[in-house]
Amino acid sequence: MRAERLCSELESAVLRLGWKIRQEKGNFHGGSCLLSGERMIIINRRLSAEEKIEIFSQVLAGSETDSIYLLPEVRRFLEERPTAEKERMAEPKQKQPDEHHKDA
Repeated sequence: MRAERLCSELESAVLRLGWKIRQEKGNFHGGSCLLSGERMIIINRRLSAEEKIEIFSQVLAGSETDSIYLLPEVRRFLEERPTAEKERMAEPKQKQPDEHHKDA
């Protein structure tokens, strides 16, 4: 499936799950948030289809998608994609400096 079609299918899925999407210009990438009680995805309108796919995929990874119809190719894409939790678990943890023992 081409990136543009996959992006469109993922966008449709997040909308069916009740998310609102705003595409804006600016110096930011994008992501999801809760704004005045509404689940919102803010996306830089200049992002490529691949970058938008990443944002929509992250939102869908944290959502229950069994209640909506997804094309088999789209569901397979989401199931094969590593979740953010798995990605964080695979990253080495960096030791944070102990602020209580700073030199004066």
